[in-house]
Amino acid sequence: MFLLVVLVPAMLLMLFLLPISEKNQLILHKDTPSLLSLFANHFTHLEAEHFMWNVIFYIILVIPIYILNFRATQMEKFYLTMFLFFILLPVLI
Repeated sequence: MFLLVVLVPAMLLMLFLLPISEKNQLILHKDTPSLLSLFANHFTHLEAEHFMWNVIFYIILVIPIYILNFRATQMEKFYLTMFLFFILLPVLI
């Protein structure tokens, strides 16, 4: 649990701290789309306030959802949901 709560914000922080030139390669540009930009666009933040609020809400939501799934012994559903949310949903959107 701790790893999940810490790992995702840590990875987002690493993306946020990238130089702007590298962030521009991860942002989806309509004239030159790529598979990487289709995926990474959803996790790349240009503004500190936007980044901060996304991480805060992530932590606020993930902890109770994890606890509820753990108590209901439905951890498979939790991990499937997280997988779909972080891997499949960004590409579909």
